[in-house]
Parts: sequence; C-alpha cells; structure tokens
Amino acid sequence: MHLLFLVNALALAQPVEFDRTIRLTHTPSIQSQQELATVIRSIIEIRQLTVDPAERQISMRATGEQIAAAEWIAARLDTVSDGKQQEYQLPAGGERFVRIFYVTHVDTTQKLQEAATAVRATVRVRRLFTYPSRQAIVVRGTESEILMSAWLLDRLDRPAAQNGRQEYAVGEAEVMRAFYLTTADLPQKLQEMATVVRSTGQIRQVFTYNALRTILLRGTPGQMALAEWMIGRLDRASAGTAVADSYRMPGEGDVSVRLFYLPETAPVERLQEVAVQIRSSAQVPSIFTYNSLRAISVRGSSGQLAAAQEIVEQASR
Repeated sequence: MHLLFLVNALALAQPVEFDRTIRLTHTPSIQSQQELATVIRSIIEIRQLTVDPAERQISMRATGEQIAAAEWIAARLDTVSDGKQQEYQLPAGGERFVRIFYVTHVDTTQKLQEAATAVRATVRVRRLFTYPSRQAIVVRGTESEILMSAWLLDRLDRPAAQNGRQEYAVGEAEVMRAFYLTTADLPQKLQEMATVVRSTGQIRQVFTYNALRTILLRGTPGQMALAEWMIGRLDRASAGTAVADSYRMPGEGDVSVRLFYLPETAPVERLQEVAVQIRSSAQVPSIFTYNSLRAISVRGSSGQLAAAQEIVEQASR
C-alpha cells in the first residue's frame, strides 16, 4: 500500500507533457530549419524535439510552458522582423527572461558569432544562441543578464566605432567597459593589445570585436582604471618620443606597472629577447610585449622596475 502511494505521488509530481507540431511558413532552407530548432531546443531546454524539413515543421514533446515559449520564438523567427527587440517571460525561475535581439550592422555570420561570443563570455550568460537567417541573437537569462546583453550589443551593433570608452556598472564591485581603438587596424594587433591588457591587469574577462576594433572588459573599477591607462598609451600609431611611463597600483604597496619602449627599428625578435632578459635578471614574472610599438609592459616593485629600465637602456644603445 505504501509503495503504491509513493508511486502515485511521484507520478503526480512529474510535469505533464504534450505533443506539439509547429509548422514553418517562411523558413524554407534545411539549414535555417535546423538552426531554428537548435535555438528552441537550447533556449527552452526541450529534449524531445525533431525537424521534418520536407514538411517544414518542428515536432516536440514538452510541458505547456515550454511549448508556449517555443511557439513564441518560432513565430518571431519564422518571419521577417521589424528590427525591434522582442521579450518573453517564462512563468517562474531566475532565468525566466527570453529576449530576441535583431542586429543591423553585425551583418555577416562571422561578425554575428564574434559578437555572440563576446556577449556570452562578458555577461556570463549560459543560454545565448544565434540565428543568422534573421541576423538575430536569442538570450535567456536573469533580468540583469538581459540588460547587460542589451548594453553590450548596442555598443557592437553600430556602423562605426565611437570615440573613447563607454561604461556599464555591474553592481557595486564590477564594471563593463568598451574601448574603441584607432590604430589596431589588424585583428592580430587587436588581440595582441587585449592580451597585454588582460595579462598585465590580471583581468579574466577581456574580449575583442574586430569589426569595430573594440576591446570589451569586465572587472573591478581598479582593473578598469589600469586598462584605460594602458590602452591610452598603446593605442597610438607610433611610440615616437614616448618614454617609460608608470602607473602606481593602489593598495599594492610598492608595485607599479611600467611601459618601456625599444627603438622602432628594433626587430621583434630583439624585443622578445629583452623581455626574457628582464624576466630572468630582474625576476619579474609579470612581463608582456606589444610588438607594434616595440613596447614591454612590466608589473613589479620599484627595484624590479629599476632593473628592467637598466636592461632596456642597455638594449637601446
């Protein structure tokens, strides 16, 4: 008797599932149908979902709430959009907000994937997927994650880069910033600068968007201040008459970050050799190079920076 009662109780606790078929009208290609099915399956977390390309339909077995959300997504992606953002709220759960972002200037599949990767990683949102057929990015998350995603996509979906930087506060402890560069005219330069800033500033979340020469960062206000200082000195066409410049790290005692420059005519191989020498002789583990300006970024104590300066001066003679 007790066993039968337990079985009945468990059966009642299971959500009721239904069979549903969604017919597609404006999605003729097999690839688009598969992509739409992937978006629905992943965003709504429907395990039993199949596509019939010949009949242009998506079949699923899911709860009523899941089916309602799936129908909402399909109805908006299976048609030509007016470009306005669309939002749907699931009945319960922290990640109950679903928003469809239609982008205009992120106009290739590569740009769309690059923007999606940057937003997913910077916001730390779990469920974000692209639908190239409609130049759409679909995000499911908390209200704050949706707002952060909207801010970032607005920074990226532009015909041209803006001047300087833009900032978004993430609570009291973190901020997001978008830096638009003027001289990183090749993806390699952009990645190289992002790597120097990430590594020197010990910033975990640094990402690039090549189309607008943009570096996206998320970290503490202190990390963002250092990043702004570094980018301001590295984002130039030539080192010119630049001299060694330093940034004192707040709350780290005698530690500073300093940028050293070799002559512009110095081979890249020589730059790397000097960096290795500084790391070894001055015992500085945090040292990184930016080849375009023949720059060396060093983070260390005043004694370590003095030793690094002596090595750079000898190498520049």
